Amino acid sequence: MLIGSGRRWLWTALIAFGLVLGSLIAGPAPALAIGTYNNATIADKALTYVGQWGGNACAEAQKPGDSGGQCRAFVNCIVWMVSGHSQNLGGSEYYQPFLAAGGVRITDQAQLVKGDIVQVGQGTHTFIVVGPVSSNTWDVVDSNASGTETVARYQRTFVLDDTTRAYRMGSAGIGSARAAFQANTSTLYTYDSPGGAISTNQGMAAGTNPSITALAGGGYEEAFQANMGHLFVAGSLGTFDTGLGMAAGTSPSITATAGGYRIAVQANTGTLFLYTWSNGTAAANDLGQGMAPGTSPAIAALAGGGYQVAFQANTGSLFFYGNNQTGNTGQGMAPGTSPAIAASSAGGFQVAFQANTGNLFTFWSGSGAADTGYGMMRGTNPAVAALPNGLYERAFQANTGHLWEYGSGGTGDRGQGMSADSSPAISASAGGFSIAFRANTGTLHVASPSGITNTGQGLAAGTSPAIAS
Repeated sequence: MLIGSGRRWLWTALIAFGLVLGSLIAGPAPALAIGTYNNATIADKALTYVGQWGGNACAEAQKPGDSGGQCRAFVNCIVWMVSGHSQNLGGSEYYQPFLAAGGVRITDQAQLVKGDIVQVGQGTHTFIVVGPVSSNTWDVVDSNASGTETVARYQRTFVLDDTTRAYRMGSAGIGSARAAFQANTSTLYTYDSPGGAISTNQGMAAGTNPSITALAGGGYEEAFQANMGHLFVAGSLGTFDTGLGMAAGTSPSITATAGGYRIAVQANTGTLFLYTWSNGTAAANDLGQGMAPGTSPAIAALAGGGYQVAFQANTGSLFFYGNNQTGNTGQGMAPGTSPAIAASSAGGFQVAFQANTGNLFTFWSGSGAADTGYGMMRGTNPAVAALPNGLYERAFQANTGHLWEYGSGGTGDRGQGMSADSSPAISASAGGFSIAFRANTGTLHVASPSGITNTGQGLAAGTSPAIAS
């Protein structure tokens, strides 16, 4: 099925801090840096005044030079409070103060995120973005839209241009998630909002992808195939060579346990191996399952204890191995592709995979396989995450070359082109979900329900990122 141009979004209340950093076009060199606070708090603070006189914000802020309930005064006072009195948007000119206070201009409307401020003309109107509704319609909050100096939340249609300009005053990022990727230097990097991009100084095998997990005791651990062909780990529980040789061109999958982590790999024997690290003790076990050449397994920790692995067997079918199910599902997979798996806190698991029809299929433990009807880009792999509500969200590269998502957290075309030889990764937390992917620019992007972040970090050709929350 070729995915059409229609867009259907089913946003849930999982958005709390799903923040993103869009394409940033800097104006003149700002006198101050962008705020270190969360950009979304601009909208959150403004929303607390809905239904009130806009001047109440300035009364609380006690900001020099601003009072009353006009739209710009309201926004100036909100930013003054949220920034801890470090960003003053006052002045007779309406655009330049944003840049002078350390803000950045956003010119791509698709990159707007919660808390961005839109200035219409020299004093026509000022409002704050809350979230997307459609391509040109947004959920916004402002004061005096009705001419009564009352703060209101409503939907507004607009197009960014030379007179309708958007600015970002705070830091957007990728929320609480951390991404891992093979940089265009062939080195393993991590990326998160507090620290940005950090090199681990670990070389990776060409064409392979890392895996990352959030550990039970805090911190993260990454698993990857090193440039000498062994399974390596790096992170909070140590960086070292496990000594386990991996099949060329394949990638590991890691999941946290109470005492450490488990990693599933295709070993250089062509069989499925399980590497376990628990409270300082490591073990590698050959599970005796033959895998299709060039494919990689996926592993998830089950809610009731134990684990579940999904992989493409050397027969071309989707196989399971683990505490919940073991054996042949009878579902044929597209050659050279690998499945993804996630376990729900409510029990059970779900696998997403590209079937030999080219469509995205899901396999629910307990109910079996289902064809979603969505066509995938040939040779790519989907991703799946378990949401806090017990349901699932999947991400995949459609046969249109765009990033798509499908599930209870949202279904539709994100309108973002992906590199043809790459696959997305997805993670979920109490605050929502994040999708990491290599855009058609070759850089790491992270999407959430509220927008898309371009991190500006280049990925190695033929590789895909990982992400964990």
